[in-house]
Amino acid sequence: MSLTESIRRYKMAYKNYRHVMLDLATKKEHIKIIAQNGKDSFWNMQKTYLYSLCVENGLCNSNLDFFTFENSLVPGCMNFKYKSGQLFMCNMDQNHNFLGTFGANEYAFLHVADENVIDIGSKVGDSPIYFTLNEAKIVIAVPEESFYDPLSKNVKANDLEKRVLVIRSTYCNGKNDVSLKDLMAKYKLDSAVLKVDGAASIKKLLSEDDDSLKMFKRIQILYEGSPDEIKNRLEAAGFKVSLQKRALKSVNPDTGFVCAEL
Repeated sequence: MSLTESIRRYKMAYKNYRHVMLDLATKKEHIKIIAQNGKDSFWNMQKTYLYSLCVENGLCNSNLDFFTFENSLVPGCMNFKYKSGQLFMCNMDQNHNFLGTFGANEYAFLHVADENVIDIGSKVGDSPIYFTLNEAKIVIAVPEESFYDPLSKNVKANDLEKRVLVIRSTYCNGKNDVSLKDLMAKYKLDSAVLKVDGAASIKKLLSEDDDSLKMFKRIQILYEGSPDEIKNRLEAAGFKVSLQKRALKSVNPDTGFVCAEL
């Protein structure tokens, strides 16, 4: 991003954008922000950056509130409000889709209210926490091994252990792999919706048999590159398939969602 584009982004979000940009450039963790909406606070680097993206992309709305808490000073962590939930998430400097999930409601297609959800590729926890706050019955979170600890910590920090079950087994990464049928049987689920993120997970999903895929009313897959192979496989299994673009301007334009429904 050019300097001109950076200035434009931070000027949209902050009255004191020059000071904010200087503090970010020098990696200052306690940043004084004065937002264009008149509110001021002390935030850390991650929250300061994410709020500027939120404003730039028009994703700050009545559901997502960055100002519920006076401060957000813990490095790598962020407090915020989504709908009725006052939340705290850490490892926000790692791989996540926070704004796409909470700001743009990119997983709205799954209609998770009163549904069981299997979430493959849960990263630091943005999607499973989103699903619970949109009234999912239970979320089975299947992270990559490297994300197990930060995901578990975020679920625990928000007192969601009874609604988000973080499992040690992986879907596609080693000797403890499980299949879709394994997950449905282990948790005694007769119906569910499925979210999948990650190239290796997608590759394994495409090798699942039709009966395994048809255990799910709806499937939403975050892809990178061409969606054709995914689309063709799900259509062959009997799903009606559509494509959905990403909401953020700054994400890779070669990414999007394959949305499939029986």
